[in-house]
Amino acid sequence: TGLEKGERGRTATGLAYIVASQSDEFLKLAMKEHKPPPERSTHWSRPIEDTLKINSDGAYNGSTSDGGWGYAIRDSSGEVIRAGAGRVPYLMDAFHAQVLACLAGIKAAGDRGTMNVEAETDSLMLKMAIEGREFSLAPAGGLIHEIKSIISNCFMQFSVVCNKAAHALAARGCKCSPIADLHWDGVPEGTENLVASDIAESLS
Repeated sequence: TGLEKGERGRTATGLAYIVASQSDEFLKLAMKEHKPPPERSTHWSRPIEDTLKINSDGAYNGSTSDGGWGYAIRDSSGEVIRAGAGRVPYLMDAFHAQVLACLAGIKAAGDRGTMNVEAETDSLMLKMAIEGREFSLAPAGGLIHEIKSIISNCFMQFSVVCNKAAHALAARGCKCSPIADLHWDGVPEGTENLVASDIAESLS
């Protein structure tokens, strides 16, 4: 192979670590070079008529490297028409959880044959990843590419306080079996007050 003796010890795991480390540096540079984020919304807003809004969120436990995801799909009246939650036994980081949550929500909306979709997240990094090209070499780049291919005609809005229901579902996902995701056709039990609060705020 032409490798020196010392180079033979470079395992696949070692190479993966080097690639991941370099990708992290690219991400940091992208964050520095990116324009300041837009003003963040302070409350949830309803999507326009004939459009569905997906709120997604991920949860990550750094001490155990596991976590969960959650999403809620809502119509123009603010009603939840589909929701889901799940547990992930291994996550690379919090960003990985956010990506999986967004992907689950986007897929669920796609299963309904919906083309007019507004995706909302509280992760600026996720928004940057979907709108730009800087994250193609990131460890989660394959998942990001999958999201892009599904939502090529969708609008991704960044907000920071509008994910109360999705946040609660991500927390619930952490307690799920890793082989049994949860899905609801309507408001998940235990999130009724959060959903009602969002609707009330959107009318004020």
